[in-house]
Amino acid sequence: MNPYSDFVSLDGRNSKLYIETLFDLIVSSDTIKSRDPEGFLRDFLSFLEIICLSRVRREILIHLLVHRASCSSLLKVDLGLSHASVHRELNRLVDLGLIERVLPQRQRRGRPFSIYAIKGYLPEDILGVTMRVSRYRTPVYSEVRSITQLILEEYLEPRGLREITWKTLIVEARAHCRGFYSGDIVRLVAKELSLEGIKVWR
Repeated sequence: MNPYSDFVSLDGRNSKLYIETLFDLIVSSDTIKSRDPEGFLRDFLSFLEIICLSRVRREILIHLLVHRASCSSLLKVDLGLSHASVHRELNRLVDLGLIERVLPQRQRRGRPFSIYAIKGYLPEDILGVTMRVSRYRTPVYSEVRSITQLILEEYLEPRGLREITWKTLIVEARAHCRGFYSGDIVRLVAKELSLEGIKVWR
């Protein structure tokens, strides 16, 4: 009988499935059946500890395991992380050999960007990332990024604020909008501000 079968994790879920999965991964490995099994297990568990030390690193790896590929700008949006933390942990995951950097993708507009993928990625995984980035580089998103930066530099930072009300956001967005104004732009600006650590009160 597995002595850990009734162990309950901190979030209240039974950990039997997690433990059985880990045991299956280890026991099925040919490496553990060969040289120095104790040394292998010690190094293997230390490697898992390195992955789990950083919450950001863990979230990025989980996202890439599920979606197979992404890039720093999309990870920032999808996971609500800062650009600096995403860039740092992507490089760390590449150094650990858990993911690989695909050659920079060139598009008709904007700078080339690197895609990060798990081993065994498919061409359609890379294409999906490229198509998503193309949408973010449309004039609408360019306008959103411009408005966001202006609100940060001309309204929030001079006042030392890290929060803004929805009503004020609408007023500021209208004041800085150079093209077609809509409620969608305000919602996108709100999301961008949230990614910058600004609390938007509705």
